Amino acid sequence: MNTAVTTPLSPGTHTVDVGRVAQRYHVAGTGPVCLAHPGGPGLSWEYLRMPAAEELLTLVYVEPIGTGASGRLPAHPHGYTRERYAQALDGLIRHLGVARVHLLGHSHGGFVAPHYALTRPDRLAGVVRSRARRGAGRLRPCRDDLRGSHGRVTDHPHDQHATSVNRCFRVPSSVRQGRTRPACPRP
Repeated sequence: MNTAVTTPLSPGTHTVDVGRVAQRYHVAGTGPVCLAHPGGPGLSWEYLRMPAAEELLTLVYVEPIGTGASGRLPAHPHGYTRERYAQALDGLIRHLGVARVHLLGHSHGGFVAPHYALTRPDRLAGVVRSRARRGAGRLRPCRDDLRGSHGRVTDHPHDQHATSVNRCFRVPSSVRQGRTRPACPRP
């Protein structure tokens, strides 16, 4: 008889209802919580897997709504906006029961992350935006706002959780110069 208790942050695959749509997510690692929102829309979460980061963080890999095993909006493919993705992230964060999380947005996730940070800054401990194109200057105001009035969602060098996140995403100069391979796959 298996008596293991499963919590929203137990390692493995989970599903949560976010606004009447099922959202799948995967948990790995230990430490401060960092949600990883992949690119796409429509790309699988597996390419973003970061075993080296999982040694210092609890990574929550999101399958955004409309992607993979997550549910689709009733008007699929219409209605997928940054705000709708942000609402789904908000539901997931509430479900996890964590007051503040770090949010990593890669590519398409890099468009969702600043929108989430600007509209819900109190839910975030930090934001990492990776390989998101600027696109006609629309994101410049977001970047400036994140540095200015919402400084608490950027980098807090004295916050122990922010320090852990920074350590995970720091790239050694030997890797930047192409002399060695990074410890975790870089998309």
